[in-house]
Amino acid sequence: MTDERYHGICLKAIEYRDNDKLVTLYLEGKGKITATLRGCKSPKSKLRFAASPLCFAEYELALSRGRYTVVGCERAELFDSLWKDIDKFYAAMSMLEVFSKFTYENEKNDILFLTLLKSLKQLKDGGDAEKTLAYYLTDAVSKIGYGIGAERCIKCGNASSGSKKFSLREGGIVCSDCGNGIALSSDVAEVLRECSRVSLSEFCDIERDKNVFFNIIYILKRYIEHILQEKIESLSQYLDIVSKNS
Repeated sequence: MTDERYHGICLKAIEYRDNDKLVTLYLEGKGKITATLRGCKSPKSKLRFAASPLCFAEYELALSRGRYTVVGCERAELFDSLWKDIDKFYAAMSMLEVFSKFTYENEKNDILFLTLLKSLKQLKDGGDAEKTLAYYLTDAVSKIGYGIGAERCIKCGNASSGSKKFSLREGGIVCSDCGNGIALSSDVAEVLRECSRVSLSEFCDIERDKNVFFNIIYILKRYIEHILQEKIESLSQYLDIVSKNS
């Protein structure tokens, strides 16, 4: 048995046996792993917090017979405040789910991990949920090689101001002459372009109606589901909550 320590985040936890959980962690410098957290369902467990999604900490792992067990955990960054704001909570959970879908067991993607942490910190430090999530989704798809073509029609190169659509198949904006897709307002098309031009903090300073950012999230949800060929449940929940509260 060997012990290892890594900084990382809990992506999800599922019930396992009577008093244990299986946690999916992403660990900087190591990658995504599954580990057992023994006894963590007990109210007296000192490691109970380590099985909470959004827990960013230094995890101590024991490896035995090819399986990991969490034997220690020291918090490094508190994202607890995100649990108290329903919009930010579901935005954060959407980020975790998308990150988990974009990464593979026992493989590293620290660049995508740093993007996740930066976005979660933006939320924690007061960033708007809809702006931060829209930027994160755009940045994440770019970092896995599916960057959005938003500067001009991705098929003919036309940069005119005419009607535009977002093509899931082409992965970008197309003009009305080049294909079908999700209709875009001029504001949505403009803000989509800004995603690839500015930093996260600059993007969060953009002043537009909230519906512009919600539309971008909806488009990115559809695009990611097209790439993965599966549903992103947390994004559906986020958009449902937004529609009920608007």
